Amino acid sequence: MKKFFIAISVLIVVTLAIVPWLGGKVAESIIRDQVAKTNQRYEDLGQGFKIELIEYDRDFVSSKIITKVTSLFHTKEILITTKARHGLTGIEGTSSLEENEWYRSFVNKNLNGKDPLHITTTHSYLGSMTTDIVLDQFTFTEEKETISVKPAKFSSKTDKDFKFLTINGEWQGVEINSQGIKTTLGSSTVKGDIELISSYVWIGHMEGKSQELQITDNIDTINIVAPHFSVQVDTDKDRKNISVYEKANIDQLQFNDEKVEKVSGGITINNLNREAYETFMQAYASAMRPILENMAEHLEDKTQQEEILEQQISSAMIELIPKTEKLLTKDLQLKLSDIHFTSDEGEIKADIQIQLRKDMTFAEFMPVISQPKLLIDIFSLQSEIILPEAFIAEDEAFLLAPLLPEMQTGIFIKNNGLITHKAETRDGQLYLNEKVVRLQ
Repeated sequence: MKKFFIAISVLIVVTLAIVPWLGGKVAESIIRDQVAKTNQRYEDLGQGFKIELIEYDRDFVSSKIITKVTSLFHTKEILITTKARHGLTGIEGTSSLEENEWYRSFVNKNLNGKDPLHITTTHSYLGSMTTDIVLDQFTFTEEKETISVKPAKFSSKTDKDFKFLTINGEWQGVEINSQGIKTTLGSSTVKGDIELISSYVWIGHMEGKSQELQITDNIDTINIVAPHFSVQVDTDKDRKNISVYEKANIDQLQFNDEKVEKVSGGITINNLNREAYETFMQAYASAMRPILENMAEHLEDKTQQEEILEQQISSAMIELIPKTEKLLTKDLQLKLSDIHFTSDEGEIKADIQIQLRKDMTFAEFMPVISQPKLLIDIFSLQSEIILPEAFIAEDEAFLLAPLLPEMQTGIFIKNNGLITHKAETRDGQLYLNEKVVRLQ
């Protein structure tokens, strides 16, 4: 029995000793695979962004990894050096930008040689990856500009295939003084939980918010209090259609002595055909890639860049027309919802919804010019706007009168001390402020 326990103990010791070596080999394979998948996604998107492993020096218990990041519109390559230790469940590395001469020069010149950036990455042997970034507070002055960056923390976690991603970030803000203009961003956070279902489509939730954004000079001050932005992307059960909801909220927006409060609004796209969208995005990436490459070759020549845009963008857009038409499918819906803010004149509210009744092409819209009644067959509409009476000035009173012979009311009407608008399609008719618009 004693020999048995000795044998087991020796086996455990040997196993624990060899795990870091085996784990290091597994981690290297996973990392190389993830880099290849990431590059393929950026290639699909046509963004001219590339990651390259230029050194992977692995020994028994540790590895040194040097990664090069390049971009079409970044004249300097970025080298990321990672020193990793092989553990029992994964490898943990600390990364820095020390291999970049431009970064070393910046830190030595402006920050007394103290690097404020700390990056820790953990690769599990099962494939998941966690990255934690910590930024220390630092201040530097260059020419007539002083930038004070406050502490920040950012973390992300993804699976082996980069399919699921969660992110969380906190930043205490930044202050920039440049030629008499002071910009201050208060404490901010960002978080997200997303799933990539293709190179062009992700679903899930992303949001960011800040305490305050203020821009001021010797004359004017713009102050945005508590901005909050969020994006929610979903698909139907069969993942054939996409819905996107973007919302923004601001507690207060002030320009000098003028201000509005409780500003909010949302944009929703429903029933966007996924196949048509992916086909469009693929064509868009292919059309834009040579344009971006041409512009990147002339980064210092603004005149040449303008000529490239004028000559190539228009032709690229024409080529995309057939792919754009494929997006115009039955039940595609656009909503502007919960639009609201409060000014000195009172509250403003608006909701607008428009939806396609059938698949359309651009050519099929042309007859509408001479036959407006066809609009009822193409679109369904619901809209409602409420304004304080003082919001419409005397020179805008034409909005209260019929603009066309077919209209029985103006776009707006007076209603119990308010200015209101309501339009909808129903029973094959267009109603404006509850009156039929006699379309021909």
